[in-house]
Amino acid sequence: MEQKLKATINLDSLTQLKKEVDNEFGNAISHSNLGKFFGSKGLIDGALKVKVVLDLNKIREENVIVDEELRESLEKMPGTEFIIMDCCLTPNGCVQC
Repeated sequence: MEQKLKATINLDSLTQLKKEVDNEFGNAISHSNLGKFFGSKGLIDGALKVKVVLDLNKIREENVIVDEELRESLEKMPGTEFIIMDCCLTPNGCVQC
């Protein structure tokens, strides 16, 4: 039974990470001049996307995540990348695309 529990990805840890990253990046983008700057170039309203991606290969190969439970969950995820945040820049900040 214990072996089966170790093979499980902790979705709560991943969900919490996504929420925290969304919040921090959302605040950073909202409190910056990025919307105004890109708007002056015509790159708003969905033309510019912002992504935050974790490199799962790096996480598997190196000890780069301090939180052990989170690291173990990320190491077990399939694929090579985990998209934490994906939004479109608008004059009002970053919104879900």
